[in-house]
Amino acid sequence: MFVIEYVESIQQLTNSEKYLVDFINTDPHFFIANNIGDISKQANVSNSTVTRLYKKLGFKSLKSFQIAVSNKLASLKQTTEVLNDKAIEAVINNLKVFHTHSIKETLNGLDLTKISALIHKIITSKKIQLFGIGSSWNACNELGSNLEKIGFDIMMNNDFHMQLLNLTKLTDDDLVIVFSKSLNAKELNFLIKKCLDLKVPLCVMTSNKKYPLKDKINYFISFAVFEQKNRITAISSKISQLILADLIFTEIFNRLENIANNLIKIGNKIIEEWNKD
Repeated sequence: MFVIEYVESIQQLTNSEKYLVDFINTDPHFFIANNIGDISKQANVSNSTVTRLYKKLGFKSLKSFQIAVSNKLASLKQTTEVLNDKAIEAVINNLKVFHTHSIKETLNGLDLTKISALIHKIITSKKIQLFGIGSSWNACNELGSNLEKIGFDIMMNNDFHMQLLNLTKLTDDDLVIVFSKSLNAKELNFLIKKCLDLKVPLCVMTSNKKYPLKDKINYFISFAVFEQKNRITAISSKISQLILADLIFTEIFNRLENIANNLIKIGNKIIEEWNKD
């Protein structure tokens, strides 16, 4: 979870400062309990990096920054307490925790510049191919189906071999969008590498912020998840991906409202004609 939220001001940080933010989010208790020297050594950054970070985030001292992180931790604990109980009340509580956390942290953590660039690319693309495995396919299907309704040329196929064959139809005027929580599947990594080899524009939406190829990907969008200790189904990552799909489609629809509404009206009229028969 993000103790320090990735708000717009975070985008002005240096790479060392961003690395320190990741360190604090990963181990906030260590950050709260130690002095600047120990924090710098453990995080493998300089003392000056720690100082610059808290000043850029609006704090006058390290202590005031640590107090703010401590308060955020306490607040998160109240809203992210998972109950180890099989009673339906506990299930309801946990679903609320998973979904609320995922939605809030995903939306708070968005890089709006990247989102805007992605939306522009989608609007100007001739063809768009979407791919995801398991529950990630739900987000592909939701985004792809909605884009089809307003005139986009969409390719979606659960068959991985067809996905690979479809790559031969794509150029730099097109776009491949991949949804995945971890990017661990061999199929996904092969598809991503082939896109890079063929120079097909690529968007990847994932919670894996340390994916080794992320700097080579045109549009790398991260989302938040609430990690489950005993995972049966992808509860939090599923909702995070759907949130991104809804956000992207809504913004595209708003930008193309007149064209989109006209296409929807024509389509509904055709459906009404069919229903009358």
